[in-house]
Amino acid sequence: MIPNARTKKISHKRTQLLSQSTVGDFVLIYRTFIVYRRNWKVIAPSVILWLAIIICACRALQLEAMGASLHEYSQWFTAFWVLTVAHNIMATRT
Repeated sequence: MIPNARTKKISHKRTQLLSQSTVGDFVLIYRTFIVYRRNWKVIAPSVILWLAIIICACRALQLEAMGASLHEYSQWFTAFWVLTVAHNIMATRT
């Protein structure tokens, strides 16, 4: 299925938004790593959560590009945002 111009525009906006959030989450991990004097044990849970965030973002964008139904890919977007909020709370309270 070839996506129309509107779908490409939405996909581009979502791709940009998910990419910015993912990079921002990495910056939080790096900041925590520096603040805690390069202690890997402190950032290990954040890194695992960050990898889950990347997986959710990739799967959501893949389903949207394939033309899946709104219900199918919105679950992945929701999981992405829930994990992102959880990661931000965890990284700023560490």
